[in-house]
Amino acid sequence: MINIKKNRGFTLFELLAVMAIMAIISAIAVAAYAQTINTARERQCIETRRVALKQYYLYQTSGGDINPSGTSDLQFLIDAGYIGDDVLCSRGGTYTWYENEEGYLTLLCSEHAAYDEIGSGNFNLYPDIAYYHDNDEDWELLNNEFHTSGSGERRAMLLNTARTDFTVDVKVTLTTSGWGYGIYYRARENAVDNMFGYCFQFDPGAGNRFVVNKVEYNSESRIISVAMDDVMPEDFDLTAQHTITITVSGTHHTIMVDSLPALSFDDDTFSSGLVGLRIWHTAQAVFSSLNFR
Repeated sequence: MINIKKNRGFTLFELLAVMAIMAIISAIAVAAYAQTINTARERQCIETRRVALKQYYLYQTSGGDINPSGTSDLQFLIDAGYIGDDVLCSRGGTYTWYENEEGYLTLLCSEHAAYDEIGSGNFNLYPDIAYYHDNDEDWELLNNEFHTSGSGERRAMLLNTARTDFTVDVKVTLTTSGWGYGIYYRARENAVDNMFGYCFQFDPGAGNRFVVNKVEYNSESRIISVAMDDVMPEDFDLTAQHTITITVSGTHHTIMVDSLPALSFDDDTFSSGLVGLRIWHTAQAVFSSLNFR
């Protein structure tokens, strides 16, 4: 006698469980896809504004006299042939020209950068950046952080940061040993290739020292320096993330590292200017955030 074995099907509970798992997986995939699309649109918007700003600077240096501060006017650049009529935010945001307290102009987006976000840490909020010798390949924006690569002298000047008296916090991680990184402040505008300004340096290459240099025509002269061992704890790790706090008020400069006082001095060579980032030789770093207060 032949026994015929019947195949057992799925129960209703098993089918519901599979459907629930598939729904969860689909929800996760949709959310991840939406985030990817939003990130791509944000980066496209940042690049669009960066190009528009660069063209505005060219317009200015060629004798253009329109100051569009407080308006959404791009037509004057279109009419002058500096940009096309496709300068738009991919999410439909409105572009607005904004002039900071130092009279420096930048271009904001209602979808990707609000007025109160200026200087609030996220490097995505600094779309107008000048690079040393126009080389932006050694600076990559990943997850709102600047990651360096390459070698030699590398600078990134944040063009909408012109100020006189301020406090700025910069979080930085040195990812290699041997050399260091720098933070420019009160640096002259339009001088990324021929620097004028102050530069704080986190400098293992100078014998593990904190240094402030005065830079004129790219020539550095030391104002003050201190050995890290003299002002930092014994377990100070060169390659850990550190918060560099620079405060300038009038002629007085104060530098703190991880909320500990490192340098204090007076100098009146430069009274206002931009903030920028520097890396040199074979050093690499991650600049995580920059906050004004």
